Amino acid sequence: MLYLDGDILDTSSLTSFSFLVRLESLASFNNVDTELNILSFKSTVLVSISSLDFSFIVEENISDIFKLFHKYQLKVNLIQNSAISFSVCVDNNLNHFDLFYNEIKNMYKVSFVKNVDLFTVRHFTENSLEGIYKLGTSLVTQINKNTAQIIIQKK
Repeated sequence: MLYLDGDILDTSSLTSFSFLVRLESLASFNNVDTELNILSFKSTVLVSISSLDFSFIVEENISDIFKLFHKYQLKVNLIQNSAISFSVCVDNNLNHFDLFYNEIKNMYKVSFVKNVDLFTVRHFTENSLEGIYKLGTSLVTQINKNTAQIIIQKK
């Protein structure tokens, strides 16, 4: 359960939320009583883009892709880049993703997974990450010293 100021918070209808939470018995947290900063974006889209000819994704390609994100008002929440692919997690609040996809699919090889949830956890613990992983299948995980970002496809 998620608690905000001692009250149970129903997050099922929220698109995104940010708050200081007390995590308690999410079945997997083993009664951890820790305060964490969690930012969650629900029903986002994980998009992976690569060139049609397997050439490198360079700055010019990324610039073109971001112009399309702007055109279709898709907010980027996570970026992962490699030499030959570019992956992002975007909000689809305005339901413009299909328009974006129809335009970009002729320029790049595009795969996507809709209705995934992005969790950003500041000052995470191993127990808190285990609890998030148990919500579904982890598609992308990025971890640095203080922050973990995990894209989950729910079970």
